[in-house]
Amino acid sequence: MIATDGVSFVRALDPDHSMPMAEPWAFRIESVERGDVRARATPGGRHENPFGVVQGGFAATVLDIALGLVTITLMDDPSKTMASTTDLIVRYFAPVLASTGELRVRAQIVNQQGRAVLAEAFLEDEAGMKYAYAQSNCIIANRLTAG
Repeated sequence: MIATDGVSFVRALDPDHSMPMAEPWAFRIESVERGDVRARATPGGRHENPFGVVQGGFAATVLDIALGLVTITLMDDPSKTMASTTDLIVRYFAPVLASTGELRVRAQIVNQQGRAVLAEAFLEDEAGMKYAYAQSNCIIANRLTAG
């Protein structure tokens, strides 16, 4: 199947292997709607800093992946456009440990004006405890071509 819009494009990705960048985080897409992406990621010992806490880059990366995916859902034709992050803000609420286990990632569009997209995402456990929050601004731009 050829993806004709952003939602179809993201849905066509392998949920367990959506992109090479997602592999180290065990990032798995669960559901995709226009303006809403749900996923899961699992921290492990390899993500810990010297203090036994999962490095903040784990949360920042999985939230950034989800924010990019949710932005893609707004695209009319992902074969001709791409999402380019202009800034990313991450707030940490609680430490993530390797023993925390699988975490949910929820990303939603907050606002779109023309090519500019504001999105937000939360990283939380099954009980709803929030570990981190991120917000991104992206621009939907024409794809670069080799030339």
